[in-house]
Amino acid sequence: MSAAPLIVSSVLSADQGQLAQECADLAAAGADRIHWDVMDGRFVPNLTFGPAVIAACLGATDTPFEAHLMVASPEELVPHCIEAGCETVIVHAEACAHLHRTLGWIRQLGVRSGVAINPATGVWAVEHVLDEADLVLVMTVNPGFGGQAYLPAMEPKISRLRELIDRSGREIDLEVDGGVTDATIGRVAAAGADVFVSGSWLYGQPDGKANAVARLRSLARAEPDGGAETPRPAPPSAALAAPPDRPGPPEHQQQRSGSVVRATRVRSDGTVRARKIEFRLGAAHAGRTVHVVSGPDAIRFFDTHGVLIVEHPWPAPGVTYVGNGRPSGRRRPPSEA
Repeated sequence: MSAAPLIVSSVLSADQGQLAQECADLAAAGADRIHWDVMDGRFVPNLTFGPAVIAACLGATDTPFEAHLMVASPEELVPHCIEAGCETVIVHAEACAHLHRTLGWIRQLGVRSGVAINPATGVWAVEHVLDEADLVLVMTVNPGFGGQAYLPAMEPKISRLRELIDRSGREIDLEVDGGVTDATIGRVAAAGADVFVSGSWLYGQPDGKANAVARLRSLARAEPDGGAETPRPAPPSAALAAPPDRPGPPEHQQQRSGSVVRATRVRSDGTVRARKIEFRLGAAHAGRTVHVVSGPDAIRFFDTHGVLIVEHPWPAPGVTYVGNGRPSGRRRPPSEA
């Protein structure tokens, strides 16, 4: 569950000829993540963009990308979306024959896993895969097109999922996508969601994206009667509800603790920016997508297969550090978001 309401902007309503600039504008407006609605014309009627377009926009902002795969065969696109720089990949329960396996595989690839359910799909579809999910997305419109009207009948489903997530003790985002506006976000938040995707409404506001994001965030924090936000009850004791750590060597568990995983692309001169610090990986890695694991003692860079490329000791804050790390064949631990 997110510590504060997160406002995620879909680029489905953006100027498709200026997507990189649109991503930069959304980041400047305060969007917490950028949401890519990937549609194949089969699972949904519409056809949108693919991993190549996402990758082309990666350098425009440091705001995290999430891919929402509204496609008939999501497993085929998952690695390509990760290679393109998406830090969260969301698949539909309706499209996955082996959903639990797919979600676990996404995590093993080093990014956050998400599962989406359509309006006609019940909570039962995700109840038994929460141990492999970092995010559950409830569609409050039928997927395929932007600008649709919000479906209030989904609110009991959102509330039921909030109960299940809190009871599990796991850190899982509850995200809602579809018809999120200043008139509906309060109802969605009251039902239990903590991440809100907005596209058509946000782009249609005459006072600009920044004011629209701020308004949505403010309304998501407010109680239905206009009062201040009241914290939700704490989930059950971690001793009873928290899942056990995933298996792995002790050093991997230690590396993973407190780490932040994100994907980024190496510049043409072989440098990469992480945590506002510049690192040199070498010209051989120029143009490649690498995963950054920031731990308490070092920053580690892995390729998309999980192999450690470079390990840099953590430098002093605010210092530009350019070092020469040693390649290694050690495998990256599974990530926790």
